[in-house]
Amino acid sequence: MTVLDYYGSTIALSVIVLWSETNTAIGIGWVLLMNILGSPFACAYIVYRLYLHQTLTLGSVTNGRGATTTASSYNDIPTPP
Repeated sequence: MTVLDYYGSTIALSVIVLWSETNTAIGIGWVLLMNILGSPFACAYIVYRLYLHQTLTLGSVTNGRGATTTASSYNDIPTPP
């Protein structure tokens, strides 16, 4: 059952990776790494995404002043311009 649980969650993360990466080849590379070599590469993707985008959010949010900004959905800290 553990293998099924792993691949069940990895499929969901793979879809997020493919949908959110602007470069399809990079997205496919990450998906292959996660599915073939395991969870360390899923963690590495999260670190890569945080480094590249400085947030884990997948879309824009509206701040309290009505302006659309990219902010972390975990701590609501705006990203630098």
